[in-house]
Amino acid sequence: MVNVTVHKAFRDLKEHVDRRPNDTFVATEERAREIEAKLPGYITHESAPQDDGADLSALKVSELRKLAAERGVTIPRNASKDRILTLLEG
Repeated sequence: MVNVTVHKAFRDLKEHVDRRPNDTFVATEERAREIEAKLPGYITHESAPQDDGADLSALKVSELRKLAAERGVTIPRNASKDRILTLLEG
């Protein structure tokens, strides 16, 4: 996971949110690279500190699913956010 800082406003179509200058959010490295490839100069990112007690509840469902995939955790297709959090923390 990486911390992403927005420098130019853009519409994040995958997350269905408007990103504004100086916004920060957490994303997978893959997602940050994808945004940089499509919108060069719009964001910068740095590695998030590794914290085993990280507050996963702050992540969106799509980000949780990506994190689960990176960790090799199988998530049912219709799993709620609470269920995904339980599986990741379990």
